[in-house]
Amino acid sequence: MLILENHVTNTTSLSLNHYLYHGIKLFKASNYELTIYIRKVCNDNPLMYMDEGKIPLEVLSYHHTSKADSIMDELLMHFNCCLSSPDKEIMHTLLYSLNSSGFLETFPKEVSELLWVPVNKVNENIDRLKSYENLGIGCLDVKEFLEFQLRLKDEYDEVCFSLFFEHLDDIHQGQYGFLDDTPMDINTFEDYMEVIKNCSLSPLMPDTNVFIEPDAHIETTADRTLKIKLSDYLMDDIVFEPIHLRTDDPAFNETITRYKQEYEELLSIVNARTLYLKQILSVIIHVQKEYLLQEKDYLNPLNQTELADQTGLSPATISRLMTDKYISTPRGVLPIRALLSKKVTGNISASFVRYMISHTENFRTISDSRIAEQLKQYDIHISRRTVNKYKNELLSGL
Repeated sequence: MLILENHVTNTTSLSLNHYLYHGIKLFKASNYELTIYIRKVCNDNPLMYMDEGKIPLEVLSYHHTSKADSIMDELLMHFNCCLSSPDKEIMHTLLYSLNSSGFLETFPKEVSELLWVPVNKVNENIDRLKSYENLGIGCLDVKEFLEFQLRLKDEYDEVCFSLFFEHLDDIHQGQYGFLDDTPMDINTFEDYMEVIKNCSLSPLMPDTNVFIEPDAHIETTADRTLKIKLSDYLMDDIVFEPIHLRTDDPAFNETITRYKQEYEELLSIVNARTLYLKQILSVIIHVQKEYLLQEKDYLNPLNQTELADQTGLSPATISRLMTDKYISTPRGVLPIRALLSKKVTGNISASFVRYMISHTENFRTISDSRIAEQLKQYDIHISRRTVNKYKNELLSGL
C-alpha cells in the first residue's frame, strides 16, 4: 500500500505539512484544471517553468491557443455553476466528446446508455451546449450546424436546404437539372445558396481548437492485454532552475528556499496523484477486462468501497481521484465512474441485471413479476420493484 506521507518523505525529505494537506484537494482536479493550476504556480515562482518540449503536440497546440483556452474555461465554469447532478455529469461527458472543430463525436443514445440517464436529458444538455452564446458547439456535423445557424437568422427553408444537401455533387459541377422536377426556380435556389455560403462550416474556426485531455488511456496490445498509459507529462514538464547564490540577506535566502520548497511540494502532489490513479485503474482493468475488450456488454461488480479495499487508499481519496476524471478506452472516452457497477444480489452487478432485462423477450410489455421469475433461472433473485426500477431506466434510455 502506498502511503502519501512515506512517499513524500522518501522522495523529497518533506513532512506532510499544511500545504500538502491542502494540495491533496488537487486530486479532485481534472488534467485540464491541474494544468491551469501548475501554470499559475509557475507564473508565481520565478525559478519554475513548464518545459513545453515534453508536452504532447496536441496538448501544446491547445495551450498556445488563448481563444480556445478562453472558450473552454467559459464552458466549464458556466456549466459547473449553473448545472447540478446528473446534468453536470452529462455535460462533462459531452464536453469530452467534442472534437477540435466543436462537433460532438458521440450520439445522445450512447451517452444515455453510458450514464443510465434518459435520452431526453442528454438532448436537453446538448441544446444547452449549442445555445451557449449561440455558438452551436455540440452539433453533430456540418449539416446540423448550418441548419442551426440558418434557424438563428430565421432563414431556414426546409425545401431549399434539403435540395442543397441532396445534390451537392451536381451543384459542384454546375448542373441544376434536378430543379426541373421541383417548383423551385434556379434564381431563388442560387440566392439561398448564397445565404448558406455566408454561414460558418464549424462552431469553432480551424485555429480555435477545443481540447480536453483524458486523464489516462487504456490501450489494447497485440496479444489482447490492456495497458495503462497515464498522461503524466504534467509531472515531467515542471522544471526548477536553482540559484546557488547565497548572500548575507536572510530574507533573500529564505525566499530562494521557499521557491525550492514550493517546487518539491508541487512535484510530490502531482506524483502522488499519478501513482494513486494508476493503482485505481489497475484494479478496474483487471475486473472489467472483458467489458473493455468488448467481449461482453456488461460490467462486473465493482464499487468505490471495493476499490478502497484493494488499493489501500481511503474512500475519500478514491472519491477525489474519480471526480470528473475521464479515460480513453477501446470503447471510447468514458468517465472512470462509468466502469463501476454496484452489486445487486450475490456476485451479480447492476450492469448485468440491466443487460439481462434488456435481453428478455418483450421486456417492454411483459409484467415486472414475470421478468423477475425469468431472471431466477440465471440465479438473479430480485424483487418486482427492483425489476421495475431497472426496466424504467432502460426504457428511458431507448
